[in-house]
Amino acid sequence: MKKLTLGTALVSLLALTACGETDAREKHRYTVEVEVTDTNGKVQKVSQECNQLFNLCQAKFDLENPSGKRTISVMSNNKPVHEEELYKKSQSANSKEEEARLTDSEYKQKVTIKGFGFNKSLQKTWFKDVDYQPTKWTPRTERIIEQELMIPNPDLVKRIEDLQMQIKEVRSKRSMNRKETDEKLERVRLLEAEIRSISISDVKAADLKIRIY
Repeated sequence: MKKLTLGTALVSLLALTACGETDAREKHRYTVEVEVTDTNGKVQKVSQECNQLFNLCQAKFDLENPSGKRTISVMSNNKPVHEEELYKKSQSANSKEEEARLTDSEYKQKVTIKGFGFNKSLQKTWFKDVDYQPTKWTPRTERIIEQELMIPNPDLVKRIEDLQMQIKEVRSKRSMNRKETDEKLERVRLLEAEIRSISISDVKAADLKIRIY
């Protein structure tokens, strides 16, 4: 028989405590946690706890870059495998609270990374959503996704936005004669040509570690 030393007893106690903390969470809840490491090595961690059913779980964080602060959202959506069975249970639930606590034994889980605040007028250069194919997920298990977060080159985006502002300013000026009108049109033409000459590529903004449990 294996002796129970002080060390093994302590490990066992810690394990029991960890299990107790996990079990303390209501069974219909799960967590989306995102660890964000930007290119300067700064780390931030965000998390959101949500119901397993009938809910879109979003863990949001902000990224600072030369073209401004942008919000990124990691979204998880669970589709129950036994949908008809759960629908029947929801119909017989006595309250919204009871319905919200319904849970399934397994899900088809879809995860998406979506960006907000990017310049939509820059064709083919705004943030591209990252979609993962729905995957089987079982409650109380851990799913980990590691992803490089790419965004349109902020310096070039800012340059284009500055040029677009210059075009607006030139167009807003009233021309007093034909010469000034021609000069204004020529200035706009040159600014538009400069915008077309800029080819924006994606750059790495952060490393993401997404933990769903």
